[in-house]
Amino acid sequence: MSSFGPSLWASEPIRYTLSRDIMDAEVARNGWEEKSWDLDTMIGHKFKELEALSIECNQALRSVKVGTGFAVCVECQRSSPAEVLGIDYKSTLKPALDSFADDINKSFMSKLEELISLQQQSVENAAKIEAKRNRVAALQSNCDEVEAQVNYLRKETQNYTSRCKNEAKKLVEDVEIETHNVDVVEREVADVLETSKLKLQEAIKQRDEEIQMCLGTLCFG
Repeated sequence: MSSFGPSLWASEPIRYTLSRDIMDAEVARNGWEEKSWDLDTMIGHKFKELEALSIECNQALRSVKVGTGFAVCVECQRSSPAEVLGIDYKSTLKPALDSFADDINKSFMSKLEELISLQQQSVENAAKIEAKRNRVAALQSNCDEVEAQVNYLRKETQNYTSRCKNEAKKLVEDVEIETHNVDVVEREVADVLETSKLKLQEAIKQRDEEIQMCLGTLCFG
C-alpha cells in the first residue's frame, strides 16, 4: 500500500484542476448561453423593428409613387441585407428613386419659374395697386377739402339764415310796436277830434243862443 501512496497523492491535484476546469467551462458555457439568449431576444426585437420599418417604407413608396412592384418584405432566413429586406436597393430601388428625384427637380424648376413669374406679376400688381391707392388718397383728399368747404358754406348759410330770421323777427316786432303806437295815436286823435267836435258844437249852439238873445233885445228895444 505504501508503494501506491506517492502516485495517489500526485493525482489529487490533477483531479482538482480538472474539476475546476470543468466547473469553469460550465460557468463559461452558461454565460455564453445567457448571452446567446440575450442576443436572440435582441435579434427578435430588431426583427420586429425591421418589420415595422418595412411597413412604413412601403407606405412611403406607395405615397411617392416611384413605380410599381417595389416593396420591402423582411425575410429572417436570409443572409445579405438585400435578401433580408426583399429588395436590392442599388440595382432596383435607387434608380427608381433617382428617376423620381429627377422628376421632382424638374417639377421644382418648373414651379420655381412659375413662382418667379407670379412674383413678378405680384410686384407689378402691387405697383398698380399702390398707384391706385395713391390716386384714391388724392381723390379722398380732394373730397375732404370739398366737403370741408361745403360744411363751411353750410355753416355760413345757417348763420346768415339765422341772422336774417332774427332781423326779420325784430322788424316784425318793430312793425307791430309801430302799428300799436299808430293805433294808440289814432285813438287819441279820434278822441281829441270827438272832444273838439263836441266843444265846437257846444260853442256854435251857445253862439246861436247869444245871437238870438241879441236879436230879441234889438227887436224889442
